[in-house]
Amino acid sequence: MLTGEWTGEIWSRGPITVPAVVDVESLLARRPIPSILPDNAEFTAAFAGDDESMAVFWLLALLHHPDRGVVAQCLRSGQLSWVHAEDVARHLADPELAAVATEAAWSLSDTGLRVLVNVLLSRGTAPSGYPKGKADKVIARLRSTCPPLRKQAFEAELAGR
Repeated sequence: MLTGEWTGEIWSRGPITVPAVVDVESLLARRPIPSILPDNAEFTAAFAGDDESMAVFWLLALLHHPDRGVVAQCLRSGQLSWVHAEDVARHLADPELAAVATEAAWSLSDTGLRVLVNVLLSRGTAPSGYPKGKADKVIARLRSTCPPLRKQAFEAELAGR
């Protein structure tokens, strides 16, 4: 069972039950994707057949999974959106997930990259809470791995433009 304020991003704040062991790729490939809140009839009815939204919700939840292997599967899923940028930023500082989280950061859209940088630099509503030294290390890793086509956008975001 997963808990936290972030659960309100899915529907309403409250515990979310997820499997202890999950194959993220198989889950996201199912049609229809099962409801993340199967006991909430209102939620399930609102999103019935909306596999795109359900995938976003499952990834939001599973990026908080206690098993880092499950989190790594989410980061590698190729289905992350700007909605997941805050969680990607959080995992960038985890030594066990830093490499895969760095790859995931570069898979985000420009909007996702903007959110991620704002979180890392504690600008806006979702501060990372990283001490400056830790944020600097994460940013240095991102700079060193930045794809050439993203360099200008990344530097612009760092500059706050």
